Amino acid sequence: MSFRRLVLALILTWAGGHLSAQADPEPVLYVQAKEGGQDGSNMSWSCTGQAEYRLCTHWDGPRHGMAAKDVFRLRRSVLGLKPGERLQFYLFSMSAESTGNESGQITHASTKSLGAGSYVNTLGNTRWHDIYPPHFTPPSAEADAELIRTAKGARLVLKGIPCPHVGDAPFHVLGIDNLKITEAEKARLYTVELSEAELASWGQLTKTLDRTFQAKPEFGGFVSYSATVTTTLPDLGDVDVEVAGYENWIPLGNLEDEAKPGNTVKVTARLRATGESGRKVDTQAEFTFELTDISQEPGVCLNWPTKPDLGKGDLRLRQAENAGLEVVTEDRKLRTKGLVQEATLVVSAFDYAAWGVLKITAKDKDGKELKVTYHKQELSSIQLPKDEDRNRIADAWQAEKGVPGFPASWDEAEVAGQTQKGDGLTLFQKYRGLVVLGAGGRSYLRPEPRQKVHFVIDPDGLVDLGRLQMATGLHPFRVQEVWTKDRKVDIHAGFASGGGKFASLITKDLSVVKEHEVPSDPTGKKTHTQMVNDLRSQWAKSEAPLGEPWTPRTVDGIVVFSGRIHDRLRRIRDRMLDELRHPEKPDNAEGLAWMGELGMGAEEKEQARNRLEALTDQELWALVKPIEQWLAIHELCHGVGVNGHLKGKDEDEECVNRVPACPMQYLTWQEKRRYLLFGELGGNGKLCSQAPHSCWKQVSPKN
Repeated sequence: MSFRRLVLALILTWAGGHLSAQADPEPVLYVQAKEGGQDGSNMSWSCTGQAEYRLCTHWDGPRHGMAAKDVFRLRRSVLGLKPGERLQFYLFSMSAESTGNESGQITHASTKSLGAGSYVNTLGNTRWHDIYPPHFTPPSAEADAELIRTAKGARLVLKGIPCPHVGDAPFHVLGIDNLKITEAEKARLYTVELSEAELASWGQLTKTLDRTFQAKPEFGGFVSYSATVTTTLPDLGDVDVEVAGYENWIPLGNLEDEAKPGNTVKVTARLRATGESGRKVDTQAEFTFELTDISQEPGVCLNWPTKPDLGKGDLRLRQAENAGLEVVTEDRKLRTKGLVQEATLVVSAFDYAAWGVLKITAKDKDGKELKVTYHKQELSSIQLPKDEDRNRIADAWQAEKGVPGFPASWDEAEVAGQTQKGDGLTLFQKYRGLVVLGAGGRSYLRPEPRQKVHFVIDPDGLVDLGRLQMATGLHPFRVQEVWTKDRKVDIHAGFASGGGKFASLITKDLSVVKEHEVPSDPTGKKTHTQMVNDLRSQWAKSEAPLGEPWTPRTVDGIVVFSGRIHDRLRRIRDRMLDELRHPEKPDNAEGLAWMGELGMGAEEKEQARNRLEALTDQELWALVKPIEQWLAIHELCHGVGVNGHLKGKDEDEECVNRVPACPMQYLTWQEKRRYLLFGELGGNGKLCSQAPHSCWKQVSPKN
């Protein structure tokens, strides 16, 4: 390239950039319109609408012409157009609503654009989708308005005003031919004349058409319409929404009265200048608050009340807390009494896991829907409580418990060293919580999600919960049987429920084995004496269907035979006394030999005899209590899948590899004697984790 050509190219590039910088922004038209009227009978209608028009990308006309975008790029401003040149505009977006009244029968219709050329229409309960123009024509090639430059200014011609795509347009049922209107008036129904001065101040343009036509006498009635054309969208304001304590709000139920809210959250909606939080505008709006997708879980938590009222939402908009608003739909939808700049709403929670969506809409005096924002983001619907992962669990609770983003169905709580994960309660169920029996009576509990929990029904107070937790790694709680259904704790399970959570039922039996009441062995393998001795040796049992694995669901009940324990201790005492009093008897040799192995000489044996002779029945019952507590832990462990210590394949008191501290270790006859003599009793530690028994890893409160 020569030096002269290079200089020329640089000059043209500079000039083009300079001219481009001086060009006005592409013109955009905004139209706000109203139309109304009635015929000579009993029919009337009214509609409001808003529309936005942008420059066409193609020429739309009977002759060849230049596309509006190209014309404007050439002239750089509306004022720069030459007489006779045209700018064509297409309908970019539209929103319109109308109401018809025929002899008292009200019909509503609406049209809203989904994008250029695509519309959703409703008429009553009917909804359909329009494409205009047809698919093979781009929307931006269809002229819906035209600006024609004249010698004295310009003429703006609209094809129509924004109204729903329903009825006989223009003017609906009356029709233009039934009006007192001249041909000249027909030709300029939607025509606006603009002066040179108005073109020069295009950015501040506002022009209004306002016309009324009477119908011909034989039809009766009238039609009126108005349309305001602007080149900048008027600031009708945004709606700024605040939810008090939203980040940390967690719903609550009411244990005392399910018809009363457990807690509330306050929502404030106020008009402010578009994009500017805090600065008010002069306009007003009608605010509507509506709850949708509301949870309707039975009761207020997983097990309370046992016979709940049904059919009402867990979140409600009650007039009692919202006296300044009017009811549209009871408990669901409220709106302001007229146009206001600010409205406050109180949402009431009736469940510990209440959930729903609050939709907020605001319409100005012309029926135009305003943008709703929360934290500067367009958001007309708000999750209550805050729940970004949409699992119906408050994000604040999940964050506090260290389970953010976990699914509602998650049930994988772990105890180190135990094979089975989970406890039968899902994350959502632990969040919803339940009623348990505390020191002061009934209380509400939200179990820790990362802990395995278990429930016991213990009317006789046999279970030491702290000892059970230490022994198993579970976190146990008491419940009353009347709060369950066949021991099922989560009686109000609904959303994200697991396989059912069952409590272990444990009771005390004070009866003793009476020989004459013991039946014979149906197999004939045992003598009657053996049958009697077996029952007297059985101090507790877990009842489950034969062949079923031990789980909280299959173990129907646990019985501790306190009467048998007392009777057995008495018999052991009497046996040892007989051995000490009558050492000459051959049957007493084994017991005396055992005492000798303990290093008991004559003096120690005499002391033991004195203690045993002084042992009262009341003191014997006191010795029953520690055994009850041990057996309660032992049998509850059976109820969560743990075997007793085995000898071969059978549970046996004479098993090898004894671990005396493990609650699953059975007592030998020698250990029962040591308990009476010295108060020594094992089974007060953690479940053993070492082979061959490995009790700890077997624990599973899950079904």
